[in-house]
Amino acid sequence: MARNRAVALVGAVLIVLVALPSLTWGNASGFLGETRGNENQLTEGLVSLAPSQGSWNGTVVATIPVGNGPIGVGYSGGSGYVYVTNYESNSVSVIDRTTVVATIRVGNGPAAAGYDGGNGYVYVANELSNNVSVINRTTVVGTVAVGNQPEGVGYDNRSGYIYVANFGSNNVSVINGTTVVATIPVGIYPIGVAYDSGNGYVYVANQGSNNVSVINQTTVVATVPVGNNPPGVAYDSENGFVYVSNEGPNTVSVINGTTVVATVPVGNSPFGVGYDSSGDGNVYVANLGSATVSVISRTTVVATVFVGTAPYGVGYDSANRYVYVANFGSSTVSVISPPPPSPPVVTASAAGDQGTNGWFTSPATLTLTATDTGSGVRVITYSVAGGPWQNYAAPLTFSDGTYVVNYTATDWAGNTADVNTLVLRVDSVPPRIDAFESGTVGANGWFTSLTIVSLNASDNGSGVQRLSYRLDDEATEDYSGPITLSEGVRFINATATDVAGNIAVDPIEVRVDVTPPVLQPKALPPTVTTGSVTMSWSGHDNTSGISRYEVSVDGGARQGVGMNTSFIVSLPDGSHTITVWAVDAAGNNVSRFVTFRVDTNTFSPSGPYARGLTYGIIVTAAAVAGLFLWRRRRRASPPPASPPQGGGA
Repeated sequence: MARNRAVALVGAVLIVLVALPSLTWGNASGFLGETRGNENQLTEGLVSLAPSQGSWNGTVVATIPVGNGPIGVGYSGGSGYVYVTNYESNSVSVIDRTTVVATIRVGNGPAAAGYDGGNGYVYVANELSNNVSVINRTTVVGTVAVGNQPEGVGYDNRSGYIYVANFGSNNVSVINGTTVVATIPVGIYPIGVAYDSGNGYVYVANQGSNNVSVINQTTVVATVPVGNNPPGVAYDSENGFVYVSNEGPNTVSVINGTTVVATVPVGNSPFGVGYDSSGDGNVYVANLGSATVSVISRTTVVATVFVGTAPYGVGYDSANRYVYVANFGSSTVSVISPPPPSPPVVTASAAGDQGTNGWFTSPATLTLTATDTGSGVRVITYSVAGGPWQNYAAPLTFSDGTYVVNYTATDWAGNTADVNTLVLRVDSVPPRIDAFESGTVGANGWFTSLTIVSLNASDNGSGVQRLSYRLDDEATEDYSGPITLSEGVRFINATATDVAGNIAVDPIEVRVDVTPPVLQPKALPPTVTTGSVTMSWSGHDNTSGISRYEVSVDGGARQGVGMNTSFIVSLPDGSHTITVWAVDAAGNNVSRFVTFRVDTNTFSPSGPYARGLTYGIIVTAAAVAGLFLWRRRRRASPPPASPPQGGGA
């Protein structure tokens, strides 16, 4: 094969290698993202988009000279080494962090390297010798013959198989240990190989047919059309997407399952693709024609990193979190240090009527937001009162009560923020005030004794903070004990405030009248000489006021006379007593009585004609007695002598 074609193929192989390093996560199986393979691959629960261009702040921390024409990059989770295939030197450079610790001779035109997490071996596809070198740490322990021009290597940790893409024979060799157990026909010019630990499929980029073959174990189950000349493929275990570089249109196709869900513009002639599985969760694409690496978060390019000349392959070391880029044109490896894993920043904002002491006095609305400068926020989750964790989708509303809300967020790289806790306190109900009055209960809501008022406040939410009162026009004071009320119409303005700041006001009116009315009857003569007697009186009450008068005659039933202050009654001759009661509105009463004699006998000395009749009788008696004496005296005297008759003259 000519050098130029080899270079192109190497680029493709390098891409495969890039996919492999991505797949070689530092776990027991050695596959990238294998520990996250069961996560949901859909886009549900997204809280925010990926970060904008320029938010990524990684940097090239080293440039390592290696062999000639480095193309492929693979990482061994067993040894912790990075393996770089030097296409023109027929060797593999073994790198520990930023130092080449060994150079291993392999077959001709080594194009790709992949790690088998099951047996701990590294497999190197030798394009020009049509075989695969099997390396244990720094020693070749076997050589496996495969198809023509092998350029890509991938490992399926579920089946334990190594998959080798044979560019020249349009098939994939399936290796178990050091034995080819199957050969799978695929598209034209297969190069890149990647394993999707989420669905268990192997994806093979076919550069000549512009598609991707999807393999389940040893069977092609789907073919996905992508852009022109796709050489590289990698799996992002965080979002479940497969990324395929398209050299012709300078794009990357993003596949979910067997469907292209996005196309991302990148640099010129993109080849190798790698995934940062334990760092920022980004995908790295080596752009052969622009000497750059495009950093993709989900479906957005967040950074462009300048590296060496003609970068082909990309690999990720999950132990030190470096990204390794094989620069074919400058025979170097650029070491990129992604930004340190930074979890999302989650903030909680509660809105509502602000009370006091951290309480809300209306239903509170809790809004959770998160930002992430790396891979972008994947999901915000929360838990209320120790309950199950739930995905946050919209503001939460809380009614009265105290709620302990735990919340966090996870980005697409798998970084999870520390759990934050917010205590929400809501009390929208004012306290309750109860007044207890004790005393002698009179009428019409009045008390007829000194009255004691006890106050009590209760609150089922935040609790009572203060209970105070104002008596009449006096100053307000804190309630400390029962209040004794003297006579009068008394006003207590009770106020209770709870911890949240809700205020309850209870105006209390207490009416106290302990003094009976004043009653003054009008005097009657000792003897009344008429049978119709009028009893009059006057009365007043300075507190509750007189509500009625009542009258009783000679101990008889009490008769109400309303507010009349006189009473007319017909009585027979004799002694009588009239009693008058004055009753106030509180029920207090006072009585006064008058005793007198009725004498209507005409001949009675005390009767109606008592004085005139007596005098008449005396005069008459005296006259009768005088006449009698006169007549009697006349009878006792001798008659007078008769004068002489006739002759005397």
